[in-house]
Amino acid sequence: MTDVPHKSAGIFQNLLKYFGLIMVVVYIGAGVLILLPGTQLSFLNRNSRLILGIALIAYGIFRGWRSLKSIKNENLD
Repeated sequence: MTDVPHKSAGIFQNLLKYFGLIMVVVYIGAGVLILLPGTQLSFLNRNSRLILGIALIAYGIFRGWRSLKSIKNENLD
């Protein structure tokens, strides 16, 4: 009976891992989309789009590195 909470915690941890990796793709994709020349973001000027796009891509890469590091550390335990 004590294995059931452990299994549900493991499933939740796997779900969080996959959600984190999906968010990496979302952040990088949003950054690339903002940087594309045909993007209709009329409320942002060119420099603001450049800064926001690069920031989103950098944050996506950072989250990806952190997620992969966390997954790698879990596999070592």
